[in-house]
Amino acid sequence: MNKNENLMRYCLELALKGSGFVSPNPLVGAVIVNDSGVIISEGWHKKYGDLHAEINAINNAKKNGINDFSNTTLYVNLEPCSHFGKQPPCVDAIIEAKIPNVIVGMKDPNPLVAGKGIEKLLAAGINIEVDVLENDCRWINRFFCHYITEGMPYIVLKIAQTVDGCIATKSGESKWITCDESRRRTHFLRSEMDAIMVGVNTIIADNPILDTRLLNENEESRKRNPKIIILDSQLRTPANSKVFTAHKEREIFIIYSDELANNPEIDFEKRKNDLENAGAILWEAPLKNGKIHLRKAISRLTFEYCFTSLLVEGGANLFSSFINSNLVNEMQFFVSPMIMGDGLRAFCDVDTAKLDEIKKFRLAGSFQSGTDEHLILIK
Repeated sequence: MNKNENLMRYCLELALKGSGFVSPNPLVGAVIVNDSGVIISEGWHKKYGDLHAEINAINNAKKNGINDFSNTTLYVNLEPCSHFGKQPPCVDAIIEAKIPNVIVGMKDPNPLVAGKGIEKLLAAGINIEVDVLENDCRWINRFFCHYITEGMPYIVLKIAQTVDGCIATKSGESKWITCDESRRRTHFLRSEMDAIMVGVNTIIADNPILDTRLLNENEESRKRNPKIIILDSQLRTPANSKVFTAHKEREIFIIYSDELANNPEIDFEKRKNDLENAGAILWEAPLKNGKIHLRKAISRLTFEYCFTSLLVEGGANLFSSFINSNLVNEMQFFVSPMIMGDGLRAFCDVDTAKLDEIKKFRLAGSFQSGTDEHLILIK
């Protein structure tokens, strides 16, 4: 690996420090080196609305008494922005600092930037190199890139299962299939996401908290609890569920059928009032084949709240619905080395009549997770 790749990889390490905090903005790290290749300053985008990575790197250099950038190179994993948003354009600050060389990991897919930042730096006489470790840069910002290009969140299914594909016994018992390390990794994954989605049956059966409490002391800064979305067409969610009582400050959305108010067999107003008093934000959504229309429901949430990532944690019917709706971008399996036999399988309602109709993913990574195997599959 050459010098540029080494320094770009360090930019990515810095960028990941903002994971979970900068959405819907991208993860960005920046490094400034002198003409000997020695790092003289660094920075990263820490929080949505705060200063961008390039500005933090320049400001940190100035705090250390460095004001002459005439023999320096700036490394940044994403093209510097050229438009006014929450912050002024980074390209203007780079030009003003008279940094002569800029190495960029990848172009920004945002139409507001999309090459304009690079063009402005070139026009100012700055030397530019682009697409250094582009695939790595695109991977850490896959949530942002998908959101910008598709207008939908990047959707990850998290599945804890036995080696023979079961997520629970026939009676619904699932605590615990996987080991402590796999559960900690799940909590770390949650900390990176904008929202977690589960079906109402998971709430009723498991009464989960869906938080990040298992992160270790070295990860304390990551203890950020994402929003919760419960798919509950009949508003059966118990108002005393732990998701309401464990963390009062969390936003919890319940998506229910837009036909429910017309159902004479239930007391709709009581169910609605009980859940709203518990702290839920209720949203109507149309049905498709008797179930919540996933694409329409998620599209609305994305438009209203700018979710760039969504973690789907169960149950089996919900996993199947996402696969059948062709909405899955990534799956993370935690596979326990045990055989359950006649249990509940993760994709119990995915129908495949022919071999060429099989839903295909590719293996992106395989890691040991305590006594389990952690597999990452992408579309």
